[in-house]
Amino acid sequence: MRKFAIAAVALSFVLAAAYPAYAIRIYGATSIGNQTGNATTLIDLGADLDSNDIGDTLEFNIKKKTTGIITFSAECSVEGSEESWISVQILVNGTAVGQSNQTSDAFCSGTATDTSDDSWVMASMNIPYNFMPGNVDLQVQVSLHGGATGWWLGDTGVSVVVTKR
Repeated sequence: MRKFAIAAVALSFVLAAAYPAYAIRIYGATSIGNQTGNATTLIDLGADLDSNDIGDTLEFNIKKKTTGIITFSAECSVEGSEESWISVQILVNGTAVGQSNQTSDAFCSGTATDTSDDSWVMASMNIPYNFMPGNVDLQVQVSLHGGATGWWLGDTGVSVVVTKR
């Protein structure tokens, strides 16, 4: 039994060296209010995880180069023609990242009515991202396309999960 215990401890040291431990850090913000607009706009992200009102920018600091996942979700509707849509750009230090860097990606679309309270969906996007060390300003921008005349976002949430070694 003692040999088995020694072997198990030795194996755990080998595995620990081969597979370094990972921890995660989470940054985020939520807004339970509704926001509307008829132009390209940075949205109000609401309050951070410490309940501080942060406006349109989630700020955090990355100590070492690391990989993370940025997630944005919102209840969404669009005013305009059947071919209308809105796109959402996730901006990291002012630059759209991942699949959000294209305006052709529909976050939600219209149904040919002139009101923004039809065709509601709860939409979400996940973007893998390599963060460099330093301060990060994360913003979410919404843009109109294809004849859209207005947008409505509600119950928004943005989260960033990064690995720490």
